[in-house]
Amino acid sequence: MTTFPAVQTLVISDVGGDLIVHGTERSDIEVQSDSDLAHLQPRGNEFPIRDIGGSLRLFVPHETRIVAKDIGGDAQIEDVLSVELKDVGGDLVIKNVTATAQFKNVGGDARLTGLRGGFTAKDVGGDLYLSAEQITGRSSINVGGDATVTIPNGANLLLVATVGGDITGHAVGAMSSEPHTHILNLTYGDGTAYLELFVGGDLVVNGDESPRSSSSSSSNTPNFEREMGSVGRNISESVSKLNVRINEREWQLDPSRLDRLVEQAKQAANDGVQGALEAVEQALNNIRMPAPKTAPKPPVPPAPPVAPLETMDALQPMAPMQPMQPMRPMTPMEPIRPMQPLEWGKESQKQEQRQTQIASEMVVPLPSDPVQERRAILRMIAEGRITPDEGDLLLEALGN
Repeated sequence: MTTFPAVQTLVISDVGGDLIVHGTERSDIEVQSDSDLAHLQPRGNEFPIRDIGGSLRLFVPHETRIVAKDIGGDAQIEDVLSVELKDVGGDLVIKNVTATAQFKNVGGDARLTGLRGGFTAKDVGGDLYLSAEQITGRSSINVGGDATVTIPNGANLLLVATVGGDITGHAVGAMSSEPHTHILNLTYGDGTAYLELFVGGDLVVNGDESPRSSSSSSSNTPNFEREMGSVGRNISESVSKLNVRINEREWQLDPSRLDRLVEQAKQAANDGVQGALEAVEQALNNIRMPAPKTAPKPPVPPAPPVAPLETMDALQPMAPMQPMQPMRPMTPMEPIRPMQPLEWGKESQKQEQRQTQIASEMVVPLPSDPVQERRAILRMIAEGRITPDEGDLLLEALGN
């Protein structure tokens, strides 16, 4: 547990596990994580928190703004001023947000309640449960599973939903998806806000007020449910991370983080840190990062068929061969002169000179220096080029 002064905005990225943020009455920020937190430091009105290998729990003042992306596990954020979230591999829970709440790309379920300042959203792989006190702006959400939407009283909203399953709810009646996909249009108030849903499963519309107008139609869209069901899988793959476990410790890496490590090593080498690039490359090689798969070679096309031979009847008779002229007698050969003995000493000398020249042109790589590589990693940590957590990974990968 570590505490820091309060800031206006928390900027969180690259969390391998779960992210939990609690808004409280306290005047500082408490950070809890199994990962090394020594590199964390607020900067002005922002507090960047990145590259957390495990889970992260924060206790912040209610007036804090949360900006987060690339969360490998679940995310739960409640009782804060505003939320801006992108790429969550697991489930998402957002509760009691005073200003706006925005999210994009959730691999699991999304549950949104107590949103008092409006929201915008996009792409939920699992189920969506939305109960907002106010719906503003324009949102288009792909939902791989079921969706339950509670319309707030006094809403000014146009809800347009394309649903692969059944539709039920207040003032909606009941519509079965058999045998077609349904398109539902509900207008509440003046319809200023716009919410578009593409739901692979069932849709439930709740609320005390009836829509001012409603309409529905059917669409013959083959494979709609199956295509929507793939939303969660695609999102999970987009935020996937590589787990690396060495000596009972585990790190989670994504391709962008690996690229940044290599770029920092190149920059350090250019700035005079000897062995920086070699150390990082050797460490990643020891981890045995999987090589990208190459596309399979296309099969060799079959040879074109050979035209059939003509039948014997169609063949023309061959002309008779002309008799050969008699051969002239051969001229006697000149006697073979005796061979001169080879100068073995001179040839061996030339061969030895050539081998010496080839050896001098060869570049023999110098052996790696483990001590220098470890010093380079430690210097990169000290200069802030890489985080202590990343440095621990590289040092562990280099071994003793």
